Amino acid sequence: MIPKRKAADKAQGRVPPPTPPRREVVFCFKSWTETEKFRLSRCAGTYLAKFIGRLRDLCTWEVAALKANRHEALRFHPISWDRSSEPGGFGLPAHLQDVECFQFGITTNEHGRVHGYVIGHVFHVVWLDPDHLLFPGR
Repeated sequence: MIPKRKAADKAQGRVPPPTPPRREVVFCFKSWTETEKFRLSRCAGTYLAKFIGRLRDLCTWEVAALKANRHEALRFHPISWDRSSEPGGFGLPAHLQDVECFQFGITTNEHGRVHGYVIGHVFHVVWLDPDHLLFPGR
């Protein structure tokens, strides 16, 4: 059975607007940077397995859903640079100065955070922070 609106559109020769495709988040590592604080060698034990597992799970989400989520384990939210240990931010090139920067948790607390920025449906990973050094003491 055709819904009434679609049947009316069809009867009047109108083409209904297309349904936009789902745009799940994609992770990009082109901007990944290692600093003294944020380096892969600080990621020990089960970190890599937990990190890959989290990325696998988040690849089924749309960015809008991530931004709206305040789930305790995920903690996906914007980065408040003025309250961080890096008030200058990522040091991105001029053309990226206005992008939204976010962080999310690998697990509730044990495996730290991933920091990056979002353009469209792509999360650009910049820092891995297993020791919570962007916001120490929290």
